[in-house]
Amino acid sequence: MHAPCCTEHHLQPPAHNDGFKSGHGELQSKKPRSPALWYLRRYAEMLLAEQPDPSDIVALTRHQIERLLGDGKAELQTVAGELQISLRTLRSKLAKATVNFSGLLDEVRAHRARYYLKETEMQITEVAFLLGFSELSSFTRATSRWLGMSPRANRRLQQELDTLPAGANRSDATSWVTSSTGSKGSK
Repeated sequence: MHAPCCTEHHLQPPAHNDGFKSGHGELQSKKPRSPALWYLRRYAEMLLAEQPDPSDIVALTRHQIERLLGDGKAELQTVAGELQISLRTLRSKLAKATVNFSGLLDEVRAHRARYYLKETEMQITEVAFLLGFSELSSFTRATSRWLGMSPRANRRLQQELDTLPAGANRSDATSWVTSSTGSKGSK
């Protein structure tokens, strides 16, 4: 499950129907045959824009981790196979870019955890599973490292922040949630 890639705003047809241009070439039509065709082309363009640069090994690796994470297959050997390069070559290229696979995996998991905890109502055990954790305790420790608090405390904080009126002091809500759960939201 990925974060939403498109919104209605991005899918609004142009007022003067002159088509659009992309970074991956042009998919233009001066006079689209139908609004449906325009929307399909626009959606294809958005999907193309999400694809990583084929020369960027870090972006390619991150993309494969994101793709494989929910299936529990986000492992170095599997990613190398998906990229059609040897394990040794992948390690070497990542090292040349001054990153490592476990760091990228951790980064992707942290990003997804933030999204799932804030934007969904999934149970925390389900979030842990989707991020490739076999035990809730491992996910809780990782989330505490990433966010400074447990998944439950983070979700309570997000709910509290969502109920504050515009312009309210958000640091008060953060203090309340972290103090009510113990140091750094350990519960």
